[in-house]
Amino acid sequence: TIDPDYEERMQKFADGEVQAEPEDLRAEDRPDYDPICLGCNVTKRNASASHFMLHLHCLKYETSKWSFSTRLPEWAIEPKTNSSRI
Repeated sequence: TIDPDYEERMQKFADGEVQAEPEDLRAEDRPDYDPICLGCNVTKRNASASHFMLHLHCLKYETSKWSFSTRLPEWAIEPKTNSSRI
């Protein structure tokens, strides 16, 4: 979502209504973001944990010149269940 005031600030900038910062402006007096940068004015959604999951695609890759294979990782093996428990 874009900051609702961003469009208005950009229009003022385009119309020449924005004044430059004073040359002696201290760094600590500057805003935490660039008011005319679109990237700084977009609120990003937090990605879910599943967005960052790495899915196993293959256990083996092979071409006519080489081959690579690996065993199933421990985290991918289903735990054994005790069938006597109900």
